[in-house]
Amino acid sequence: MKKKFSINDMPVKLKIRMFTGVMLAFMVIIAGVGLFTATNISKVRTNRYKNYAMSQYYMANAFTNFANIKVCTRNILFYYYDDATGRKTQTDKIQEYHDAMFENMDLFKNNLHNLNPDIKRQYQKVEDAANQWLVSMESEITRAVSGDPDGAVDELLTKGVPLANTAEAETITLINMLTEDSDENDKAVNAQMYALIGAMIAVAVIAVIISFGYAAVVTRAITLPIERLTVAAKKLEDGDVEVDCKKIHDDD
Repeated sequence: MKKKFSINDMPVKLKIRMFTGVMLAFMVIIAGVGLFTATNISKVRTNRYKNYAMSQYYMANAFTNFANIKVCTRNILFYYYDDATGRKTQTDKIQEYHDAMFENMDLFKNNLHNLNPDIKRQYQKVEDAANQWLVSMESEITRAVSGDPDGAVDELLTKGVPLANTAEAETITLINMLTEDSDENDKAVNAQMYALIGAMIAVAVIAVIISFGYAAVVTRAITLPIERLTVAAKKLEDGDVEVDCKKIHDDD
């Protein structure tokens, strides 16, 4: 009958090497899980910053440029409609703010594929409202420059202001939606982070338990022969020359 394998039959040096190998394996596993956790958390947080923080930043900049265009338009209608130099200065500023506004809106649109459909639809409302207001603004300026400043002011109050208010309201709604969605995403990120950390802790705990168990087995396997040898030496000292080291513990 084939003898059943026992760790006690292994040489001490091999037992220690095996124990060292097990320890190294668990260290590699724990380090790998930790690296995986850190990498994923960093990736998720980076995406969150790119998708939400930068989107809010772009829309806030666009909103600021929108407000600056409103100021320049009113300056032309009320103060520079018959002043070519002043009007040109304000017109150049309008063009500068216009370009900056749409540059930020284009940057925002580059992130739309990462945002939810409700935000996409809301952005379209913002863009439509802004374009309608810009068309009205150009009409008001043209009317003022053509010699009808009073008519331009009336158009501003009856058409331009409501359109501007709508565009502003839609923009604020969009920014608020981004904030709410960002908060929800943050909760999901934290849940994922806690899950990954929990997995890492679980692996570490399992590794510690197995390591202590294996260490106990290896320690017993090393000390047991020494204990048997000590008992055998004692019996030899007492005159028992037929002592069998392997059966000492069985008999005792």
